[in-house]
Amino acid sequence: VVGFVGAVMVAVTRGEAGQPAEFLWVAVGLLIPVSLAAGNIYRTADWPLGTGPIELAVGSHLASAALLVCGIFTLQG
Repeated sequence: VVGFVGAVMVAVTRGEAGQPAEFLWVAVGLLIPVSLAAGNIYRTADWPLGTGPIELAVGSHLASAALLVCGIFTLQG
């Protein structure tokens, strides 16, 4: 909670030449720690039985790499 409040304070007070930051970008920036916290809670609550962190890390990294490769091929044509 303290980190989230600190992130709000930094995001709200940073802007262009004396202007506050736009609310949309502040909200998007604050979604990052909220989504990480939600992911940690979900992971803890729904951890697959009989698996360790290495197996899950390998699977998530392979899935991320596959999505990145698909994105690269899509952007390259």
